Amino acid sequence: MALLESKKDRGEVRIHESLEELSTDLADYIAELSEASVKERGFFAIALSGGSLISLMRNLCGAPYNKTVEWSKWYIFWADERVVAKNHVDSNYKLAKDHLLSKLPIVPSHVHSINDSLTAEESCKTTNVAVVVTGIGKAEAARQVIDDVGPECPVLPARMIEPAVGKLVWFLDNQAGSKLKCFSQFSK
Repeated sequence: MALLESKKDRGEVRIHESLEELSTDLADYIAELSEASVKERGFFAIALSGGSLISLMRNLCGAPYNKTVEWSKWYIFWADERVVAKNHVDSNYKLAKDHLLSKLPIVPSHVHSINDSLTAEESCKTTNVAVVVTGIGKAEAARQVIDDVGPECPVLPARMIEPAVGKLVWFLDNQAGSKLKCFSQFSK
């Protein structure tokens, strides 16, 4: 069962007991956003990073999502990419293509690699942002970004994310959420 907490200006925080629970909740959330966006705008746009996010989105490749999501209405963008060729082993694009996009009926012309001409500020002005954080190595950074740690908080790019419209939702596993103020409520 996930702990849900709403942070005044840092969005909603969901801490999960396992990566499988997190992956299921993330798939449900993305499918819900997709359905609402397609009804409202006629399409759904999502920006992907690399790393664990792609493997955590694996549930979208199976039932019920593979039959119920309107994949032809999806537009894929990147929020993070390494400075390597798209076919390089370290490319987040390659990771997504090999483990997610190749398994879904997404229109190839709807897949757009990262535009590196945007500034960090321009790329943070968006709607409905879902941030996935896993592992103990990310716990302190998650605390600094999500909790109100005061003026001593370092300037972190993730603190700049403020959707103009919509929601900011954080998906964390137990390890990544272990240093958050609200974690003690969850771990009891």
